Amino acid sequence: MARIIVAEDEPMLRQIMKTSLEGEGHFVITVSNGRLAEEVIIDNQDFDLLISDIIMPELDGRELVTKIRKQDHIKDLPVILISGFVPFNDIVEILKLGTTRFLPKPIKNRDLIDTVNNCLEEQADKQKK
Repeated sequence: MARIIVAEDEPMLRQIMKTSLEGEGHFVITVSNGRLAEEVIIDNQDFDLLISDIIMPELDGRELVTKIRKQDHIKDLPVILISGFVPFNDIVEILKLGTTRFLPKPIKNRDLIDTVNNCLEEQADKQKK
């Protein structure tokens, strides 16, 4: 079981991801914007993964990744960014910021689960070394 935070401003998608991930046995907290995600992650440093929309109010996904990567205690947190409006060149830039993976919207349930599992496995492998 992993502790996952989902930052998504669209309530229906936020709930769908929560339900899907909880169905896989994960503990999921959801927030509606990047600023809340930042606060929760900094206050509760025991998260295993962040999933965030790129385009959100108050603090977008790019800014959120940048802030996380500057915090020593959470800089290695795996981050999956999602969006439906990102050209290929922007995806390359997003990955250069320190994003672990990118998922395009609409998100297929199997893609979400596989991507989450891959990120968690990679993180576990890094921690073993």
